[in-house]
Amino acid sequence: HEALLLISAHVPRERYATIIGALPWPVQRKLTSAVLEASGCDPAGLADMIEREGVEAFVDWWERLPLWASLSTLEAPRRQAVLERLRAQRLAQSAGGLANSLRGAGAASEVSVLEKLSSLHMPALLIAGAIDSAYVAHARAMAARMPNAEVHVEPDAGHALHLEKPERVASLVNRV
Repeated sequence: HEALLLISAHVPRERYATIIGALPWPVQRKLTSAVLEASGCDPAGLADMIEREGVEAFVDWWERLPLWASLSTLEAPRRQAVLERLRAQRLAQSAGGLANSLRGAGAASEVSVLEKLSSLHMPALLIAGAIDSAYVAHARAMAARMPNAEVHVEPDAGHALHLEKPERVASLVNRV
């Protein structure tokens, strides 16, 4: 969402946009709430849980979400390295920062980029992993609102497409 806002704010300067796994707000908020609810978590209480139980408990819970299941398809040594790097990045966050970010997302729902997409005339490539059907659908919907956009759906990849197939993502981004 933030990347879409940045692009729309700097339209005259941007020559090309590559958007990987983005969701327009308020779609992102609704989808996040649905994922949390399906995982047995009250979205409104998640920030409190992080502050109460700490970042490590949150990260343990977060890493068990089905959203990350496609990472299990990576070859063992690479999978281990990716998972360790992600975990270290997540654990480096502060409980207060994560909680405030979640709380702030509610206020951000007032800012929608959907109506701004039609003003993005630069060539744009929206990329999503085929396993992440929600992101694929939203990439297609966003591209339909953008005058000069195309969608690439990468087979055998999911939510963490940039980690699952970094070489492929790099080749798509660099083809400009």
